[in-house]
Amino acid sequence: MPRPSLPSELKHLNTIDVLLTQTKEEQLWVHFQNLYKLLEPKMEEWVETVREVKKRFDDPQNNNPFSHRTRNWRRSVKPSLRYKDCYLSSIYDSEEELEMSNKAINFILDLRKCNKILKWDADEEYKEEFSTMLSAVEFHSQNLHYALKDLAENENFCRNTAEVEWKREDADWIAERKLEEAHKGHCPLDYVEDTTKKLSFVKSAKDKLVYRLQKDGKEITTIREDYEIAQHTRNLEFYASGGIPNEDCKLCVKARKDEEEWKERRRIREEEEEKERLLREEERREAERLEQERLKALPITHYHCEICDYHTTSRGNYDYHTESKEHLHKEKMIQIFCKQCGIQSRTTAEFDFHCSTIKHKKAVGDIQADPQEFVCTPCEYKCGTKMLWKQHCGGKKHIAKVG
Repeated sequence: MPRPSLPSELKHLNTIDVLLTQTKEEQLWVHFQNLYKLLEPKMEEWVETVREVKKRFDDPQNNNPFSHRTRNWRRSVKPSLRYKDCYLSSIYDSEEELEMSNKAINFILDLRKCNKILKWDADEEYKEEFSTMLSAVEFHSQNLHYALKDLAENENFCRNTAEVEWKREDADWIAERKLEEAHKGHCPLDYVEDTTKKLSFVKSAKDKLVYRLQKDGKEITTIREDYEIAQHTRNLEFYASGGIPNEDCKLCVKARKDEEEWKERRRIREEEEEKERLLREEERREAERLEQERLKALPITHYHCEICDYHTTSRGNYDYHTESKEHLHKEKMIQIFCKQCGIQSRTTAEFDFHCSTIKHKKAVGDIQADPQEFVCTPCEYKCGTKMLWKQHCGGKKHIAKVG
C-alpha cells in the first residue's frame, strides 16, 4: 500500500526533487520507469559508439593513428592519449550527452537507495520490474565501462607500437640527438645559457638581414652578419685556448673543424672585399683624372656682365651672379633710369610719373615747343630761350650799357 509520506532519508535524491509530505511512492516509481525507458536505448547507443571508435585502433600495424608518418615523433613530447581516463566525456563533447551520462550513474544510486528504504525487491508489486530495471542498467553500465577500458588499452597499445616503429625507422636521428645531449655535457660552448634569445630575422630598410633578439626582457635588433661574427669569435677563442674538449666526440671535432673553415672563409672574403675596395678606389681616381683632362681640353668661354662689370670663365659662377641680389637690384635701377633727362627714379611708380611730365615729353620729342625770340635792345642781343636772356641781363656787359 502507498505510504502517506516518504521517509526523511529519501529527501536528497539526485534525479528527482522530493517533497516528503507531497511526493508519493507511486510518483517515485513512475519517475524511475520513465527514466529507465529514456536511459536504456541511450546506454546501448553509447556502447556502440565506443566500439566504433575502438575500431580505429584495431589494426596498429597497417592503420595506426599515431604513426610517425602522420605525427611528428621528433618532438620531445609524446602524442597525448585522448581516451586514457575511460570517461564518456572523451567521446562526446555536447553538454546534453554528458548530462545524460550523469543521470545514468545517479539512476543506479537513487534506485538502490529507494530500494534499501522502501524494500521494492520484497514487494510483489514492484520486485520483478525493479529487478529488470536495475540489472539492465547495471549491465549496460558495465558494458560501457569495459568498452571504454578496451578503447584506452588499444589506444595506448597503438601509441607504443608507433613509438617502437619510429625508433626503429628513425634510429639515426635518435642517435644524433643522444650524441648532442652527450656533447652538451662536456662542451657547453655551443649551448651557453645566455639571456639573448633569437626570435627571427627580417629585412631592414637597407635590405640587410637583421636579427630580432630578446635580451634581458627587451627586444633589440642587430645585423645578422655581426651577430654570427660574435658567435664564431667566441667559439674560436675557446678552441684557440684549450683545443678540443673531447677528442672522442664527433660533434666536438666537427665543431672545431667548422670554426676553422669559417675563419678561413671569413679571411678569404675579407681579402676579396679589400681587393674590390681598392679596385673601386682606383677606378674612381681614374675617372676623376679623365674628367679633369676632358675639362682642360674644352675651349674656354668668357662670360661678362655689362651691368656689374663682372667677368668669369665659369658658366656656373655666371649663373650664380645673375641670380644674386646685387645684380638684380642694378638691373632694376637701369630699367627705371631716364637717359633723355638723366634722372634716376627710386621706384617704378616714380619713373612712370616722370615719364608723364611735360619736360620728359619735350626731351623725347613728344611735344614741340613754340619758337620764341628774346631781344635785348640796348645790347642788340637776341636768343631763343628765356633762360639765356636772363643770364644776359645779369651779365656785366648788359649792366654797363644800361648804366
